[in-house]
Amino acid sequence: MKAIFYIGGCLAALMLTACEENERLPFSSEPSVYFNEQITVNGQPQEIFERGYSFAGQSSSVLQDTVWLASKVIGYTADTDRRFKAIVVGDSSAVPVRDDTVYYEVLDGIIPAGEVNGYLPLLIYRTAWIQDTTLQVTLKIVDTEGYDLRAGTPGNLSFTVYWSDRLVKPANWDASLSFFFGTYSTTKYQFVIDVLGVAEFTIYSRFNPTGEFTTGDMYDFRSRLKEALQAYNDTHEPDMTDETGALVTFP
Repeated sequence: MKAIFYIGGCLAALMLTACEENERLPFSSEPSVYFNEQITVNGQPQEIFERGYSFAGQSSSVLQDTVWLASKVIGYTADTDRRFKAIVVGDSSAVPVRDDTVYYEVLDGIIPAGEVNGYLPLLIYRTAWIQDTTLQVTLKIVDTEGYDLRAGTPGNLSFTVYWSDRLVKPANWDASLSFFFGTYSTTKYQFVIDVLGVAEFTIYSRFNPTGEFTTGDMYDFRSRLKEALQAYNDTHEPDMTDETGALVTFP
């Protein structure tokens, strides 16, 4: 009997302690939302609080894009889409409008019906100004009247996005790509991207079995580029030159 009373007393004490701890924990039945951007490191998910983006590597006809910031609800699902809002905070080197030019737009976040995961879209624009500078904007999820979800976990409410439009010479250009494309220039690389719609060229070989393109693919790319360059030169005066004034050619 003493053992039974002793165990019963311990359980009562544990329940009392648990109740006291629960009283100290903030709780709300109202669902909330936070940023849930992650990368995988050594096979494990890891939270991140900033992301970079570059228009370089895309066709020059692409003048805008959307960065989708992963977000997640704390709480239950709903039968309808739910909206939430983020505002620009902190020292951002970007402003929405500069010299009558729009650089970005923060759109409403959406958690689709029946889901706990969603996105907040940030619309960014490709302008001449970002060819030689990097824009940065920090967003924060906030409680906003008229929206469905309030701000959630304090440590995950802010996220920074930075973007630019600078091409970087591929690391394998001199070692392998130059055989197919010739001497590197930024103008030539942008032309390659515009024509082929490809920015990264990993070549398959027995030394690189994960390469995406075969040698035959690369020869085909070179032929297509030479034809496209000839077509350009036939309709433009003078012929295409790069940023140094040299003619753009392919081997």
